[in-house]
Amino acid sequence: MKKNIFRLTLAAAIAALAFVFTFVSIPLGTAKVHLGNFICVISSLLFGGFIGGISSAVGMLLNDIAGGYPWDSQLRTFISKLVLGLVVGILYQVLIKKTKIKPMISMALASLTGILFGIETEIVLRLITKTIINNNFDVAKADVISHLPSNFITGGVTLALAIVIYPLVYKGIEKVYTSDDLLIRISEENKETKEENEA
Repeated sequence: MKKNIFRLTLAAAIAALAFVFTFVSIPLGTAKVHLGNFICVISSLLFGGFIGGISSAVGMLLNDIAGGYPWDSQLRTFISKLVLGLVVGILYQVLIKKTKIKPMISMALASLTGILFGIETEIVLRLITKTIINNNFDVAKADVISHLPSNFITGGVTLALAIVIYPLVYKGIEKVYTSDDLLIRISEENKETKEENEA
């Protein structure tokens, strides 16, 4: 019972952070560069793709609803952020537990792969929904192209922040988080490799 309450509380906290951080944005043409994806990546690295991805997707969906974005934007946001979080969390767990790849490289690879999958999902969904709405493939394609700069800049900012901030957040949480149920822990072998690299 306590574990379920903790998980719900954690999921709500991640969703709230994703909701707030998506407001931290810079307009870029018809789109924006925001920090919501950063919360999705960090939470998926720490607690896995299901909690991180689903919670962040809900938070950014609520941000779209609060911002008055249309249904197609809400749909794209939820699905693409869910994909982002799932890929990051699942791939990171595999790399940490099944390979001897250094933790920082595993984290960067998982984050980059998830970001690219998220962007690809966003592009495909935008192309489909805008074609349906406008009944015109060329208009949909132009809309996709106009959003590419913000997609890739947001992705780049997300990756850079994750590489810098994740190790600091992980160290802080590992010291106070005693349960093994959720936190993706670095094995002792990988931890020694990480400490050697940092030294």
